[in-house]
Amino acid sequence: MQERGFSRRLLSCPSASGVTKDKKCRISKSLIFDTAGCPTYYPRPMLNSALPKQADLRRLAAGSASVTGQVALADLARLEGVLSNSSGVVEVSLQLGVDEEGYRSLTGKISAALHVECQRCLESVRLEVVAPVSLALVWAEKQIPSLPSRYEGLVVGTEPVDLYELVEEELLLSLPLVPAHPPGQCPSRLTGSKEDFEAPSRRNPFALLRGGEDG
Repeated sequence: MQERGFSRRLLSCPSASGVTKDKKCRISKSLIFDTAGCPTYYPRPMLNSALPKQADLRRLAAGSASVTGQVALADLARLEGVLSNSSGVVEVSLQLGVDEEGYRSLTGKISAALHVECQRCLESVRLEVVAPVSLALVWAEKQIPSLPSRYEGLVVGTEPVDLYELVEEELLLSLPLVPAHPPGQCPSRLTGSKEDFEAPSRRNPFALLRGGEDG
């Protein structure tokens, strides 16, 4: 359970098309098919309805709008770094509006089937992740402590918000600190002891991607 007062800082994206975030750009490499020795290729899934890359959340909240769609996991670079298989899509269903107390809110859920490394056997494990979203839009971080306990604060500016980064952040926060198969279901025998699993001695990579410290 995250403590009240947590804020997310998202990069605002210019409204012009073709502008990327201030992050390392991912460049597709040419692929040779039907050639022995090639690594497994996970094709980009066909999206039923792609989530908009960016949106003016202030305006949408004032108009009580909905934002729904899908995002390819391969388009979420930070999240992809912890996955053992980046095929698949994220389902996003968000509602924006102004609640009865006058707060501009962003609520809904973000869900995906994520394949990550089991920290017990080091094989891939499939996690059904559902991230509930309950955010209040604020213009400055100093407004966050006064928010009702049902909300976390999302600091937004006057520019459109990067929805892909918001989706990625919510999924990273929803991943378990120590992902693993259910007890007794690891496919290999490299299971280790219960004590080793409950108190891993190495720094947890998922905590680092959340921006926290793994003690």
